[in-house]
Amino acid sequence: MKSEFLNPAVFYAEHLKSSLAHSGVRVELIGDGISSPKLGRAIEIIKEEKLNGPVCSIVDIDGVLISPIHFQKRIGYERLKRLSEIIRESDHTVLWTSRFSLKDSPNFPYFGPSIQSRFQKVFGEKLEIITNKKSIGRKRGEALQKILDENPQISKFVYIGSSPWDGEAVRECSDSRLIFLTTCHLFL
Repeated sequence: MKSEFLNPAVFYAEHLKSSLAHSGVRVELIGDGISSPKLGRAIEIIKEEKLNGPVCSIVDIDGVLISPIHFQKRIGYERLKRLSEIIRESDHTVLWTSRFSLKDSPNFPYFGPSIQSRFQKVFGEKLEIITNKKSIGRKRGEALQKILDENPQISKFVYIGSSPWDGEAVRECSDSRLIFLTTCHLFL
């Protein structure tokens, strides 16, 4: 059975891909929302794009690190290792969550305050973490556009997201420097 029948997010991502083709925005599916996302593919793309200039990765951690199906710690830690590789390969990385502040919740799966603190120590200024629900939530496109505008020196922005809201933010900006990698988070 085709994955788009199991998960409408795959159908949405394919539609987004065709509708943005004219703007120069590249859309690639790195998951089907049912199996684990192919974060290794994201790392390959970052490495390829670095050959042409600086790369900024933007990762919406809610659907990339966490899936409603994969609440196993082993999978969570594997994704954290991949996230470390993404940050290491990128010239700059922005992690964001629109659900709540990571600082306020010790129970956010796989990316609580202690892990956040360790990431900040290891990666320093190369890593930016945005946790303000008001600045991301429904205004995700504005937050994305602000990142694009503040970084004219970046030749490619690799946005790794999981939901239609991430896709709509990309559509809103339609900047040819964007590459949108979607995990096609399962709609629940």
